[in-house]
Amino acid sequence: MKYYLNTVLILVLLCFSLSSKKVCAQLIQDKEIKIPIDIDKIDDFSVHALKEDGVIILNSQKTFYSRKSLINVFKYDSTLNFVWKTTFEPGDNFNLEKYFIGETHFYCLFKEVDKENIKILKIDLNTGFGVISEAKMLTRMDINFFTAIDNKIVIGGSYNNRPVVELCRLFDGNAKVLPHVHSNYVAISGIEVNEATKELYVMLRDEKKCSFIFSVYDYEGKLIKTEELGDKDRSILNGKVLKIKTGELFLAGNFATSCSAYSSGFYFYPLLGVGGIQYYKFSDLQNFFSYLPEKRKSKVLSRLEKRRSKGKKDNLKYRLNMHEPIVDNNEIDLVAEVYYPEYKSNTNIVRTNLYDLRNNMPFYKEYNNYKFTHALLCVFDFEGKKAWDFSFDMGNLESSILNEKIQLTKIGENYMVAFPKDELIKSMTVSRNNEVLENNTLDMRYIDGEKVVSDISVELSAWYGQKYLAFGEKSQKNDGGYLSKVYFYVSRLTYQVPELRKTSELTK
Repeated sequence: MKYYLNTVLILVLLCFSLSSKKVCAQLIQDKEIKIPIDIDKIDDFSVHALKEDGVIILNSQKTFYSRKSLINVFKYDSTLNFVWKTTFEPGDNFNLEKYFIGETHFYCLFKEVDKENIKILKIDLNTGFGVISEAKMLTRMDINFFTAIDNKIVIGGSYNNRPVVELCRLFDGNAKVLPHVHSNYVAISGIEVNEATKELYVMLRDEKKCSFIFSVYDYEGKLIKTEELGDKDRSILNGKVLKIKTGELFLAGNFATSCSAYSSGFYFYPLLGVGGIQYYKFSDLQNFFSYLPEKRKSKVLSRLEKRRSKGKKDNLKYRLNMHEPIVDNNEIDLVAEVYYPEYKSNTNIVRTNLYDLRNNMPFYKEYNNYKFTHALLCVFDFEGKKAWDFSFDMGNLESSILNEKIQLTKIGENYMVAFPKDELIKSMTVSRNNEVLENNTLDMRYIDGEKVVSDISVELSAWYGQKYLAFGEKSQKNDGGYLSKVYFYVSRLTYQVPELRKTSELTK
């Protein structure tokens, strides 16, 4: 899937109700950048939105059968104008393992093949100035997690089938292993940092006891506290730390009613305040089946009601791909996609693999394809009370990458969700009273009804305000019918709604 875009605006009609009338809105492509792809190299890209501060593009280049690689980091502002570029050559046999984007700096972790030697590139997000540090890991772990606090990095993974987390100082390369982590039958579920308090959060899951362990460490790696979450009926699967502007901290994620890897619902837990964990089973969500056609939804609800009338428990269990929670005013939005992993022997090789290197999760080689059926949205207040929920059909979207597909934008009291599928961008606008206001599809191969793209790949990322980033690879046949250069593109899409004054006039 590749793509060609020019300065012509792409318009998509997206209409939503206001009062008794419908007012049309438009998704407009107003800016694009292109970076040529060298087809004689392994030329990979990834895009990361910095909200109003712009966007980071990471590019990794390596010639076939070479031991050397080249890393390019670009920054563009919120209008997609170029700001800076930093280039780094890590050296022979050093591969990019992970990268992390903090509040002020961008970190890249490189590791020498079959060695403990590492290099860390730390780039100032404002100036693009980079500093190189070298260190030696204490263990030859399989790296799955990487984050940073100021002048220290945190590396997590497994060594001899046990979890291990190392804290390393950048200025002298001194490293230490965090205590109370390296245990049998335990796996790392997540590692997060609080840059404001310089605290480190390590989340472990004990597979034997079906328990979830949440630990807090200070900047020096000293254990401050540890807490075991869950009970005999519910085991915590994962967690995301929510940092509220008021200073409050919450933990949110999925839980299971057994030791399985399949989720049974959401939970919400205040880390600093009073009160215990609040659990919400999928069967308790009012609109959990709203993604289904009305006839099929009625049948599913009828079967569930029969089970309950016979005293049987609901058995709704799914694999969920949890997003980073969104804090908006006095509410928290939790988004998760239901997916099924599978292995396909005939799957095409994916050029862009850098997306996986930012995800703080293990890479499972037994799966090379993921089928997304639907997405869930749960809205909570700051006390953990569920305010609203809804679900969205994803049409069995397939991807070789397990990343965030659904992109969410709040527009007044309405929610717009969008996701890429093949060459298309599908979107839906829904109100808090459960009314689907509009369904739309944008074919990225066409401009003004004319096909101008020979091949395209499309990924989508919510940016800031009512803006999205569409990105991927594209190519176009020239006048002679031959393929032109292949490019990596990034396009800014703006969801425009009519001005309030005009809306008021239309609804009179």
